[in-house]
Amino acid sequence: MSRYYGMRVKIQKFDKSKRRKINKACAEEWPFEGLDSYKTDDGIVLMGDAEGSLCGGETEEDFADRIAEAVWRANGNYCQVNVIATYLEDLPYEIHERRYQDYRKWKKKAA
Repeated sequence: MSRYYGMRVKIQKFDKSKRRKINKACAEEWPFEGLDSYKTDDGIVLMGDAEGSLCGGETEEDFADRIAEAVWRANGNYCQVNVIATYLEDLPYEIHERRYQDYRKWKKKAA
């Protein structure tokens, strides 16, 4: 059974000369179309978002391990890797319905 996720990866304190290798490694593990670079007080940060399916019983933790290992291999050393996983098939939501009486209140207030 596959489960549909939005994954965000954030990579910090990496070897700047390995940026392309890290980008490629991430794209091979998940459908990232490229990681964006941001300059922060702590240095350059690479971030990317993509949606896809975890299959074969893979968990969010398994995915985090898989992407971190790919990044560390590409970086040739440790760097900080954060993964934010959002399960997209059953998101909480609220319905905000506006009825005719709401329209009438608005119309009265707008007049």
